[in-house]
Amino acid sequence: MTQPIAIGSRREVCWDEALIDTAENIRVQMHTPEYRGEVMHWDMPWEGTGAGCLSLIPDGDLQRMYYVGSEMDVDAAGNERLRPAVMCCAETTDGVHFTRSQINERSFSGIAQNNLLPTPGGVSLAIFRDTNPACPETERYKALCGDFAGQHDSLWLFVSADGIHFEKQRILIEDGAFDSLNTVFWDNATQQYFLFYRGYHGFATDGDKPLAWTTPPKIETEADLEIQIHCLGLVRDVRVRTSPDLVTWSAPQRLDFGD
Repeated sequence: MTQPIAIGSRREVCWDEALIDTAENIRVQMHTPEYRGEVMHWDMPWEGTGAGCLSLIPDGDLQRMYYVGSEMDVDAAGNERLRPAVMCCAETTDGVHFTRSQINERSFSGIAQNNLLPTPGGVSLAIFRDTNPACPETERYKALCGDFAGQHDSLWLFVSADGIHFEKQRILIEDGAFDSLNTVFWDNATQQYFLFYRGYHGFATDGDKPLAWTTPPKIETEADLEIQIHCLGLVRDVRVRTSPDLVTWSAPQRLDFGD
């Protein structure tokens, strides 16, 4: 029998029996979620038809909700029409009622009053508050962007002191295909950062010779992405790496979801 994981006095979410030593007259059960209604309606012009990629983080007496606004449309010929994504910010004190933050530092189609962050973004921009005690206050907020300038082959790091004004700092890693929400957080229990991100693995062929790919070729367009996935036998995966300082990283490990 597998030994239960010792967690001491820490509070942990009990997903399964991994934390249970003995049990009597109880069972682990997944309860059905209850719909409680809409908390925010994305109907501003800059939010578009492709709003999403939420990051909800505590900030003093309130919580900030960052999200991407983008337009995902198809013309009469079936071609995608995408406008550059923007990053938006809303806030709440109870987790139920959200209001748009009044940032008003960049206009959108002549609308000066809005909740747009004055920072370059992409559809995969994810923001978090760094709880590492050694983190400088000028970099307390961080953002990861995996499709900066339309590219998906590098994960960029942005930093901010106030959670509003971000500056591009550097490339974090380059061994994935970052066309989704990539997340990082500081784990105080193990004193390191955990980074979860998108990747691909699989095999391609050069004539009759199989080629093992640990890193996909440079992705220039969405068409390149589809070719790699469907024609070259690549498989989407989720990877994790750890780091004590967001500079030195462990080797990537693919998450195993079984069959």
